[in-house]
Amino acid sequence: MENKYSMKIVALVVLMMFGFCGNLWATAYYYLPYFHTNAGNVIYCVASNTTNGTVTPTITVTAASNASPTSNTYTLSDIAAKTSQMITFSGTSVLEGTSVTSILGAFSGSVTDTISYGGTLAFIGSGDCSTIIMSCFQGNTTPKRNVTGYNCYDGTNHFAY
Repeated sequence: MENKYSMKIVALVVLMMFGFCGNLWATAYYYLPYFHTNAGNVIYCVASNTTNGTVTPTITVTAASNASPTSNTYTLSDIAAKTSQMITFSGTSVLEGTSVTSILGAFSGSVTDTISYGGTLAFIGSGDCSTIIMSCFQGNTTPKRNVTGYNCYDGTNHFAY
C-alpha cells in the first residue's frame, strides 16, 4: 500500500515542479526559408544562448528546389550557457566554430550549386525563442545584408524576423 501512495506523491511533486518552473527542457525552432547550395550565397547566423544551460543546435532541410529532401537531421556543436556562436551555411556545409557538418545527404537527386532550400534550425535544451536569440546575415560583401522572413516558434512564443 505504501508504494502505491509514494508513487502518487512523487507524481504530484513532479507536476507541481513543472507548474512552478515551466518546461525545463524546451526547443526553439527557427524556420529559415532561404538558403542556397552556391557557396557564393553564404548565410551567417549568430545565435546567443542567454540561458543557464547548454543548448544543442540541429539543422533539418525541409524543402529544396531540386527534389524533396530526405528529412535527415544533423546535430551541430553544443552552445554553452551565456555564449554566442556563429553558424555559417555555405554550399552544402554548415560551419560552427571549428566544426564543419556536411548536409549533402539531406538532398535527393542531383546536387549542384543552383539549389535553393529551406530548413529548420532547432536549439534543443533549456531555452525558448525569448532566450535563444538569433540574427542572420547574407553575402560575401561588407557590410553583410540582413536576412528577413524567418520565424521562431517554441510552442508558446512566435516571433517573425
